[in-house]
Amino acid sequence: MKKICICTGRSCKTFGTRRLTKKVKKLTGLAPGQKSDSIQVEHVECLGFCSSAPNMQVNDTTHNNVQDDDVKKIINTSDDNPETYGEERTGQKHNAEEIMDANNFLGDL
Repeated sequence: MKKICICTGRSCKTFGTRRLTKKVKKLTGLAPGQKSDSIQVEHVECLGFCSSAPNMQVNDTTHNNVQDDDVKKIINTSDDNPETYGEERTGQKHNAEEIMDANNFLGDL
């Protein structure tokens, strides 16, 4: 199952959470908290990359500086080859392990 997470942290809200949520719902027919046989959509508190908002994550790949026209490409990215999206972008991609490391570091402060 493909899990789509849309960041709802302060920076992401400012720069596009509502816009991304509407676009994901239009493309998938699912609102946050809903799922189908193949896709689950969730809002998450913070993905930890506030300086590159808005952010969304599909399975273990985080996409930064997401614009409306990026959402379809992100959703359609192959689980087997997550690098097929975003090569030309200035944003960064981070896997779930890097996010956990960043969150653990912040928790130690």
